[in-house]
Amino acid sequence: MKRVNLKHLICFIAVLAILPFSAVSQDEEATTAEYDIEYKDFINFHWKGDVTSHSVTVKVFPSLAKLAAKGFTSTFIAVYTKAADAVTVSQIKQITFDGTADTDYPVGTITVDSLSASTTYYYCFVFGTSSTVPTNEQFLAEYPSGSSSLSGEEFTFTTFALALTKDSFTFGVGCCAQSNSTSEVFDYLSALKLNFFVQTGNMHYDSISANNVTQYYLAYNNVFSSDKQRAFYQQTPIVYAWDEFDYGAKGSNGNSASKPAATTAYKRYVPATNLKAAFPADDSSNGGAAATTPPSTTKGFKTYDSTATGEFGIFRSFLVGRCMFILLDLRSFKDITANDILGSSQLAWLNNQLLYASVNSNSIRQIFLISSLPWNNKAAKTEWSTYTTTQSNVHDWIVSYINGTSASVKQKIMLLGGGASMLAFDDGSNNSNGKFPVVQAGGLDQTASCAGGTYSHGMVSGRQQYAIIQVTDDGTDNICVKVNLTRATGTPLIYYDTCNSATAISQTTKVCSGSLIDSITDYVSGGSWVWFIIIMVIIAIVVIVVLYKVYLVYKQRREDAQNEGEPAEYIEMSESKKKGKSDLVL
Repeated sequence: MKRVNLKHLICFIAVLAILPFSAVSQDEEATTAEYDIEYKDFINFHWKGDVTSHSVTVKVFPSLAKLAAKGFTSTFIAVYTKAADAVTVSQIKQITFDGTADTDYPVGTITVDSLSASTTYYYCFVFGTSSTVPTNEQFLAEYPSGSSSLSGEEFTFTTFALALTKDSFTFGVGCCAQSNSTSEVFDYLSALKLNFFVQTGNMHYDSISANNVTQYYLAYNNVFSSDKQRAFYQQTPIVYAWDEFDYGAKGSNGNSASKPAATTAYKRYVPATNLKAAFPADDSSNGGAAATTPPSTTKGFKTYDSTATGEFGIFRSFLVGRCMFILLDLRSFKDITANDILGSSQLAWLNNQLLYASVNSNSIRQIFLISSLPWNNKAAKTEWSTYTTTQSNVHDWIVSYINGTSASVKQKIMLLGGGASMLAFDDGSNNSNGKFPVVQAGGLDQTASCAGGTYSHGMVSGRQQYAIIQVTDDGTDNICVKVNLTRATGTPLIYYDTCNSATAISQTTKVCSGSLIDSITDYVSGGSWVWFIIIMVIIAIVVIVVLYKVYLVYKQRREDAQNEGEPAEYIEMSESKKKGKSDLVL
């Protein structure tokens, strides 16, 4: 006790000594600082991604003007776990924004690490009048006593198991949504509480053609200005691959003028790290097993330099348990060279990813290849049809590296495709470029469309459509993947279980024909009955009006022709008879 009193006395004397000459000390600042957790008052939106066994990356978009108006100079993120109503703080970290005014379109990037594997975490944002990080006690003083949550202010994520160890999880796949979509599909997705969501492109349709980063910020802001989309993306970790209209304008490719701005905006605003890294990160630095990196002398290994493409390229790979995800960038290098969609650097990288999966086959049992374009083009064209050489390379690498029969390959690799507002599944039997299963999942909220085929289990176009992928890993050699291709509330339209094909649900249409009748049918089946009826009524009215006008013209011409062929006396007599009849009526 004496020691405590002496310490307090020394601090008191020190404060008195410096008070006339300096600002308030840090200790006093911490004592007098005020904190608030009213998220919606100060943050426009945020989203997160790159969840691992030990970390998560968060991008935060603040309103600096609103913070300043309340006197808040600092923003923090508080991460904690909960058991019943008990809150245990894991860590509180300060977020630094890369702008000084809202006109700078500021964003803060924070990576929360040193987390525990396979753990559900909660977090919220804390705003302070001091740069001093609030203590756990100060944060808990703001947390509602006896409450199990902060309504509208609290968010969550679950870390994965250590990489290369068994882990079961569920994720969603989808593409193609109107920029400011208020579709209920996002409510349905929010309710699923997915581990993460793979957005395979066309998150918005702003179709930016200019090299202007601000336009991309405003495009993302437009997406999140929708309450439904903001609620979903704020709660669900994201894995995002761009496509035609959120990368650039219609027909965008590696020569698009908007490419530099699209790339800068993606890196600045999207929670994605380790872009273009040679291989996915394992958990060897977190107590997990180390993956085997194939040496350059390995047969088939290709020289790869991540700096060869400069700032461009968003391709990357990552591990979730014993699954490996390979995300392709199908826009940044498309058509720079004729009939080339990946570019030489990304092509070498893709080869090495499959080689990496092969040399780690004992600990990587499932590969997911993410493509923003439909892959199957056996009986109908897709955008991949121009790039069959690349598809053939993928086929050859799978044969060389995976080293299995076609039956085993089906459960080793699965492609997750976007680029069309359609659901489709092929078990690999119609995939001449790899013989692996293909999933097509879209569109979230966009006019129905279709591409490619044949699909063994059929296809259906429409809105409010997405995939739910459930991965079950019991630690044995065979990981089970259940694919539920659904619309709206979750009832399967197409279903496939890699461990039990007898439970499959199929559709009758196997190929996208692109005919007018099919397009109309797809549009109606896509949940757009109201607009379809309105359009049909308008068309019917226009047709009736036009036919009536044609009838009047025809009638007038017929009367004129009759009049021209009759003698004048007959016409006069007819007119007099008509007049007589009129007088009679009167």
